Amino acid sequence: MGTKITSELTKLLLDNSTKRFYVEYNDFFYNHMSQGIIALSRLGAGTERIQRFIDWASPSLKNAADHKPQDFDNEIKRIEENAAQGELQKLSINDEASPSLSSASTGVVRPELLGKRQSYYILLEEYYKLLKVQCGGSVEQLICHYFPSLIPGIMGGAFHGMIQIGYGLVANNSWLVCEGLAYQHQSYLPLNLKQNSVKSAFLSIGKGNTDIVEVLQNISRDAELRDFIAAERETEEYKVKPRGEFTFRVNALFSKRPDVIVKYASQIKFPDFYNAQSLTVSQMDQLTAWIRDSAIAVYALAKSRNDFFLLHGVTSSWALSQVVSILTNAGGQQGCEEALKLLRTFLCALIATYVAQNTPEIGTDVDVLLQRKKGCTAWHELLEDALAGDMDEHVYKLIQVCYEESQSPEKAGDPVKDKLYRAAAISALDFPFTFTLTEE
Repeated sequence: MGTKITSELTKLLLDNSTKRFYVEYNDFFYNHMSQGIIALSRLGAGTERIQRFIDWASPSLKNAADHKPQDFDNEIKRIEENAAQGELQKLSINDEASPSLSSASTGVVRPELLGKRQSYYILLEEYYKLLKVQCGGSVEQLICHYFPSLIPGIMGGAFHGMIQIGYGLVANNSWLVCEGLAYQHQSYLPLNLKQNSVKSAFLSIGKGNTDIVEVLQNISRDAELRDFIAAERETEEYKVKPRGEFTFRVNALFSKRPDVIVKYASQIKFPDFYNAQSLTVSQMDQLTAWIRDSAIAVYALAKSRNDFFLLHGVTSSWALSQVVSILTNAGGQQGCEEALKLLRTFLCALIATYVAQNTPEIGTDVDVLLQRKKGCTAWHELLEDALAGDMDEHVYKLIQVCYEESQSPEKAGDPVKDKLYRAAAISALDFPFTFTLTEE
C-alpha cells in the first residue's frame, strides 16, 4: 500500500498547504490537512472523497494570509524561478552573505528561533531555500544534513513536525517536508541530557532486559513519578500552560526528570537481532518495525480507549520509519548512528507520553474490541466504515498505519499481529478520543 502520486493529489496538497491555511489553530492545535489528504489517498479514497474531507475540515483552520509575511509568496516564487533557471549559486553554509545559516558542523538553522514557537513562515522559507540552494532540490540531503540537529526535540508539538515530514516523504512532496522541518524547529522540546549519568544511560537504551510493555507497567506503579506530575499541576507555570496541558507535562518530565525517563528507557530490551557494534540499514529497518508494533500495542491495549496522545505515538512511529529510511540509505554509517539516536529519543518520548497521560493500565483483551463489530472486522469492512463517514483525520491516519502494517510482506499472514492491528483500528473508529489525564 502506498501513495499513488498523481497530478490531482499533488495539486490538492499544495492548494491546501500552509500557503493557504496557517500551521496551527485554536492556539496550539496542529493543522493536519495534508496528512489527512495523504492518509485518505493511501486508504484508496479518490479525488472526490478527499475533496469532501477538505471541505469538512477547512472551516476550523486559520487563514494563512493573516500570518504570513507580506512578501512570503513572492520570495518563494523567486526561489523557485531562480532555481529552475540555475541562477542560485550554492553558498557556503558559513557565507557571511547568509547570516541566518549556521555552520555545516551543526546543521542548525536560525538557532535563536529553536523551540520559540514563533516565526513559522520565516523558518519555512529558510528550509525551502536550503532545499533549493544548498541541497540542489534533494530532500534526502536536506534530511541528512538538517534533521539530526532537531532529533533531541522531536517530542515538541506532540511529534507533529516529524509526522508532517513522514507524510511529505511518502507523497514525494518536498514542500510538505519543509513544512515539517519548520514546525519541528519552532516546536523543539529537548530531552535534557546535560548530566553525564543521564547521557550514559541514554546511550545504553536498547541494552536492557525488559519488554517495553512490562517497562510501562512498572512505570504505572511508580508513585513518586505520579506525585511529581501532580505537584507540577499545582504550580503557577502550569496554570498558564502557554503550550497546552500535555506539552507542559512532557516538558516538565524532559527538563526536570530526564534521569527517570532515561532510566526506564534503558531497561528496554531491543530484539535479539540488534547489534550495537554493527549497525546496518537492514537492522535499523527491523528496529523501526519493532517500534511501530510496540507503539500500536501500547495504544490498542491501553484501557483508556483511543487515547489521543498514544495515538500520536503510533502515527509518529510510522513517520519515524520514513525518516530513518532516508538517514540510513542516504547517510551511510553516520546516518545509521543518527537513526539510532532518533529511535532512542523516540522511546524516551513514548515513555514521557505514557506518564503524561497518567500511565493508563495496559491489558485490554483485543477480542473484546473485535466483538464490538459483530463479525464485521475484516479489513475491507473496516476501511469501508472509515471512508463512509466524515471524521477527525487522526482516525484515518491511525487506520492507514495499522492497515499498512497488516499488509506488509513481513507481517501478512500473522494472525496475532493482524488481530492487534484490527483492534487498534476499531478503537479509533468506535471510541471518542481520550485527551487528558484522569484524576484517580
